[in-house]
Amino acid sequence: MIITPEIEARFWPKVLVGGEDDCWEWLAHANKDGYGRFRVAGRMELAHRISFIIEHGRTPEDCILHTCDNPGCVNHAHLFEGTRADNNRDCVLKGRQDSRKSVLHADEIRAYWLSGTSQHELARQYGVSQSTIGRIVNRTRGYELV
Repeated sequence: MIITPEIEARFWPKVLVGGEDDCWEWLAHANKDGYGRFRVAGRMELAHRISFIIEHGRTPEDCILHTCDNPGCVNHAHLFEGTRADNNRDCVLKGRQDSRKSVLHADEIRAYWLSGTSQHELARQYGVSQSTIGRIVNRTRGYELV
């Protein structure tokens, strides 16, 4: 994704910029979890990802994590690149998610799925996406050993 000067000019007025070490709060639309949303080329994007792209000049390969644990923060000094596994670990280490839930009880999920519970229902029950449940039941992307 390329951030043009026009996009950047639309982005920063939506941010309450503080000191270098402060959280820079997103003031515009946010999702239910408090993450800022910003429209780029007709698509809604996460504001902290746009901040990362502005700072680093490239699209991140996977997740952008917050050192500050503030979903509304777009201070590039508080953002770092990581994997989904890094993000899950970070959630558990910082007490934002029960470590047992982060493992998602893969054997239990597979058993419910084999007994006929839909992936959509399992996703709702465990608070994750249907694609995450699909990877668990198909033993792909790191869920094969859980």
